Amino acid sequence: MQKRLLALVALLAATVVYAGSYTISTTTAQDGRLERHRLRTNKATCASAALPADCTQAQARKVILGVNIYADVADMIDRLILKGFLDGLKAQDTSDDAQQFCTWFRAATVAQQNSACALAGLPNGCEICP
Repeated sequence: MQKRLLALVALLAATVVYAGSYTISTTTAQDGRLERHRLRTNKATCASAALPADCTQAQARKVILGVNIYADVADMIDRLILKGFLDGLKAQDTSDDAQQFCTWFRAATVAQQNSACALAGLPNGCEICP
C-alpha cells in the first residue's frame, strides 16, 4: 500500500512539474539578439543593485528583492517574455469571463440573481453587474 501511495505521489508531482513544454525556432541572428538582450538586462539589474556586471541572482536579490538575473536565453524567455504574455492572457480571460457572467446575470431571474449574490456573500438585489 505504501509503495502504491509513493508511486501515486511521484506521478502527481511529475505532472505538476511538467505542465507543458514547447519548442520555438530562431535564426542565428535572433539568437544573438536575444543573448545580447539577456546580457544587457542582467548588466542593468546588477548596476541598479550597485553590483559588478556579472552578479548572480542571489547577490542582486540581497539588495533588491524580486529582481531577476537570467541564466540563459531560455530562462529569460520563460520568466521575462512568456510570463508577461501569459499575465496579459490571464487579464483578458478574466475580462471575457466577467462579460459572459454579466450577460447571464442580466438575463437571469430575480431568484437566480439573488442566489448569485448570496454565493458571493452579498445581499439580495446586489448589483454585481452595473
